[in-house]
Amino acid sequence: PREKTPKDEVRVTNRTPLRSYITYVNSLLKGDEKLEKVDQVVLKATGYAIPNAGALGALARKRFLGLSTIIEVGTQEMEDVFEPMEEGLDTVTMIRQIPSIKIIISLNELDKNHSGYQAPLPENEVTEFTIVPPKKEVQAYKPGQQTGHAPRGRGFRGGNRGFRGGNRGFRGGRGFRGR
Repeated sequence: PREKTPKDEVRVTNRTPLRSYITYVNSLLKGDEKLEKVDQVVLKATGYAIPNAGALGALARKRFLGLSTIIEVGTQEMEDVFEPMEEGLDTVTMIRQIPSIKIIISLNELDKNHSGYQAPLPENEVTEFTIVPPKKEVQAYKPGQQTGHAPRGRGFRGGNRGFRGGNRGFRGGRGFRGR
């Protein structure tokens, strides 16, 4: 079973879009009705999610004024245990080293002597994060209403013109020898 993640920690995957993470980080750093405000957020990722975590850390620095950052790169040990399918065989245990990253973003000052420290960006390089409301309301579909989709095509191999395209000249309108 997975251990419970602390509320100020975000585990980044390579499947979830970055806009979801940046909105969550915004709600943590600024506080909202569901989450209380925190001064520090820890982003963690392993394997193929590392580029997403790096992009999220860089994006957070450009969207929130006064964020200092510490980046730590390392590995995690994963232990795989394989149970035998037949009797008499031994259990096989494999230990793998998986690359990992930990990015600490904080509104408070962090340890400047840390090798992965990044100072806050100047105010003129930060574009403050704002949540943009949806542009138009979604309306219920009514029978006979235009849906906004492109008109339908002609179906299988030209629709009502027969299997090879009907009377469109030699070889179904494809020109001489299929050209």
